[in-house]
Amino acid sequence: MTRVSGWERRLDDAVAWHAGQPFAWGQSDCFLVFWDGAAACIGGDAMPWPRPKGYATSLGAARRLRRHGYHDVGAALAVYPDIAPSFARRGDGGLIRGPDGGLSAGIFTARGFFTKGVSGPVFLSPLAVTQAFRIG
Repeated sequence: MTRVSGWERRLDDAVAWHAGQPFAWGQSDCFLVFWDGAAACIGGDAMPWPRPKGYATSLGAARRLRRHGYHDVGAALAVYPDIAPSFARRGDGGLIRGPDGGLSAGIFTARGFFTKGVSGPVFLSPLAVTQAFRIG
């Protein structure tokens, strides 16, 4: 899998869209931030199934992941090659641990690591990322 021509602009557009949206399960949540960012880079679905939709709770999100054989968001992102967070570049995916100990997915951007929390969009230092994945 390689990055497609124009991925930078598409990544910026995906991040800007999610940054402008309130948090909503199944519309603009941490996994969809990752999904849309990765899809922008590779020019197609980010995972080996269509973009998730139709869930409105964390339980619904977990059910979607389990339906595809993944016990959590970290297992889903592991379809991509694991890299040290210090080697991540713009457009790569990653995971952070939230204050509650749960995992949140996101994407490396020009402004830092972008994810979505229940209080809205979050840009973090790349140093906050605990695991990273090479996208394209």
